[in-house]
Amino acid sequence: MRTSALRWGALAALGWSSGCPSPGAVDIEQLAGGSFEYQVTHEWEGSDPLPQLPSDELADADYAATDDGARWSVVFSEDGGEVELAAGAGAQVFTGTDVQTDDQRVRFELVEGTVAGGHFAIWSEGATLAAELTLYGSGVPIVESTRGVLEE
Repeated sequence: MRTSALRWGALAALGWSSGCPSPGAVDIEQLAGGSFEYQVTHEWEGSDPLPQLPSDELADADYAATDDGARWSVVFSEDGGEVELAAGAGAQVFTGTDVQTDDQRVRFELVEGTVAGGHFAIWSEGATLAAELTLYGSGVPIVESTRGVLEE
């Protein structure tokens, strides 16, 4: 994977010509070959009831804002079929493949670096790319989940 400067190219491809993205504009082609930073702005604090399956969606209300969220390096392969997330030099690295897309989100299933898997999802919120990193557990469907912004 390589680092590339995609800021304006990606923004234009996502429909930011007037400062506002097109609805449901996130597409893997706009992320392919790019290098970004995932800044955690919200952390999951648990849910009531707790998720029963890893596929259970967490509500926005289940997350609390944080001022000291982690920063992750996010690099997409040239074809957009793989993503690599690293919390810092020498830190834990997660690799995601098995891309799933719909008209709202791009989602990678984490297949390396986690105990029981997880996912990394990306969607647009106005003029911002938002993301969620969720890690699954062994015996517990979800052990950790964060949300934040994806920036070049």
